Parts: sequence; C-alpha cells; structure tokens
Amino acid sequence: MDHRTTDPATRPRLTLADVMTTAVTTLRRDCLIVDALDLLAAQDYHHLVVTDGRRPAGVLTDRDLLHAVARGAGDGATVGSIMFPPLLAPAELPLRDAVAIVAFHRTDCLLVADAAGELRGIVTTTDLLGALYDILPGRGAPRAA
Repeated sequence: MDHRTTDPATRPRLTLADVMTTAVTTLRRDCLIVDALDLLAAQDYHHLVVTDGRRPAGVLTDRDLLHAVARGAGDGATVGSIMFPPLLAPAELPLRDAVAIVAFHRTDCLLVADAAGELRGIVTTTDLLGALYDILPGRGAPRAA
C-alpha cells in the first residue's frame, strides 16, 4: 500500500495492524538465558516475547540478554528472571499514538494484544521508522550509507 500523499486529510490513518509483525518468537519463563541467546543468534531479530500461554508476560532484547550474562547470570538463569513487563496496545491504535507511547516509555517495541490479552504481534521502532519513511513526501530510493 502506498501511503504517500501530500494532503494529510486524505492520508490513510495507519494503525499498529498495518505495520506489526505477526510471526512473533515466544519463550516460556523457564527458558534458559543461554538458549535464548542461541535463538537470537540464529535469527535476524532483536526481541523475544515471554508468554504465559498466549498472553504476553514479558519482553527481552538481545541487549538485555547480553547484559545479564555480563553481570554474571549463571548457567541456570532463566529469561523469567530478567524480562521486563511488556507494553501492550491494541491493533487499532494509531501509529501517532504508538510513537508517543514508545517515546514516553523509552522503549523500542510494543506488543499487540487482542481484547482478551492474547498476543497478536509486535511493533518495533524499526517498523515505526519504516512506516514514517513510506509516508514521507518526495522520498526517493534509499541512500547508501
């Protein structure tokens, strides 16, 4: 979908549902930190969601896991001992509001949950920046770094 338009009144109102990733890797609280690191090393993402059944219980980043190891987390340490409470939002939340929440809480992801509290997806700052890039007027091909 091309979201670019010069008239904000006719620009589609994007929501989390428009940019979220629905294939979310989840772990149980009792997953070992070393196993979570192995999983991230084999994948191309930076967030893991800890769940109780289908409900999000916490979130971890690759940085959280590395900090835990650097602080001496033992071989038996679990992700449940270092996870952070998740920030949950509904899929219909406008991206403008999502950006405000992410900025206010100084986090880099929101978990998308349905009315029953079950996990439906994840939105990261990378997703939000991608959506912003898509709607910027006059954008051309990405510039090489």
